[in-house]
Amino acid sequence: AGEAKPQSTLAMSKRKADTSLDRDYTQPTRGYKPPACISPEEHLAAVLARIDNIKNGSDDAYLEECELLSRARDEKLNSLVTRDNLLKQPKASINRSAADVVRRNASDDFETGRQEAKERLLREATEEQNRLQDEIAATKKEGAVVREKRKTRARVEGGSQCLVPNSSAHIMFKLAELEGKVILTRDELDGDLDAIRAKDGLK
Repeated sequence: AGEAKPQSTLAMSKRKADTSLDRDYTQPTRGYKPPACISPEEHLAAVLARIDNIKNGSDDAYLEECELLSRARDEKLNSLVTRDNLLKQPKASINRSAADVVRRNASDDFETGRQEAKERLLREATEEQNRLQDEIAATKKEGAVVREKRKTRARVEGGSQCLVPNSSAHIMFKLAELEGKVILTRDELDGDLDAIRAKDGLK
């Protein structure tokens, strides 16, 4: 029981913090539920962090399961004393061999339960990690296909105008090629246009 107290205290402290972050741990086996607005990349980062927490034993769901297992172990150990008191038997008359078996089994059940809980939570988190990685990869692939279609459409619609420097079709075609780049400011966009014109010898 002494072993479980620090874990219980830590679990309660972490749950209190999680409550303020809108995390849901109302069930022992329930993991982190990200808000709907979180991106797949952010969700993946949270899952990877949780996997590390499960491995080092600081995950909230894991700590809750350990707390339940600890209580079950304590109940088995306390039953030895309770049964002896109900029978009003002197302490010296306790069957030491039988008591040792109960203690050993209770300890073994606790350790086995902890290991099984960790393996199950890791398996669930890893499955979520793989799902998110597949989703992110599919999104990137879909984006690449869309960009290629836009470039192809620009070539077809622009025709020979795509080859005429500084024409609207030419600029749109070049911008389509740059679509994969993240443009953060107007200055960067102006810089891209200047680079296009400079490359064509118009600046």
